[in-house]
Amino acid sequence: MELSRTTIDSLDCSGTLVEILEQTEEFIRRNMRLFGFRTPFSFRRIDKLEYPIEALREAVLNALVHRDCEALSDIRVFIFDDRIEITNPGSFPHGTTPENPLHVPRNPILCQLMRDIGYIEKYGTGIYFMKDVCDDWGIPEPEFRISDIETKVIFRSGGKAVVISEIEKLGVELNDRQRKGLKCAFMEGFINNQIYREISGVSDETSRRELSQLVEKGLLKIKGKGRSTKYVPMVGD
Repeated sequence: MELSRTTIDSLDCSGTLVEILEQTEEFIRRNMRLFGFRTPFSFRRIDKLEYPIEALREAVLNALVHRDCEALSDIRVFIFDDRIEITNPGSFPHGTTPENPLHVPRNPILCQLMRDIGYIEKYGTGIYFMKDVCDDWGIPEPEFRISDIETKVIFRSGGKAVVISEIEKLGVELNDRQRKGLKCAFMEGFINNQIYREISGVSDETSRRELSQLVEKGLLKIKGKGRSTKYVPMVGD
């Protein structure tokens, strides 16, 4: 995806740690897409943010309390069309990795302060928490890019496909292949029999049956005939 170089919004945060955290959250909220959708199963409109605020807040909090305070660079949050990047000065402490996030605080006083006032519940669990929340939200797990001078956390957008988990909460049963097919339909605007077979590895018969089930559930509708048949999402704004 080619991204615009135009800056739509910017904010320089200042104040106490809590004030900076709250200012950053407000900045992210006002620049994040909100997907509103209706389903055949309810009259109620459901709204869902593009990213889980809880995971982003955890990443910003980690950046604030684990930054290298001797470095002159700032903590930065960039919101792109397809991702959010949170970068803080300082690498991971020696012996720790995103896969093995031991609690080795660079700034123990800041960590203790944020725990005392309720922003940190348990040391060493933040990365696991972010991964679990993103998985539940329907977006990829956060990526970590670590160098000698900075740590960058990247959250990838799931686009409108984040509504799939909300659909299942309404009691609609989907198998893994159907979730993958629905995600493709949301991301690309449609799916067809050939694409479904390619991404799920099933036979033509299984593909047609499972796509028909998604139509019966009111999640896809058929457009075209014969080889031109496409399935487009019924769920939308």
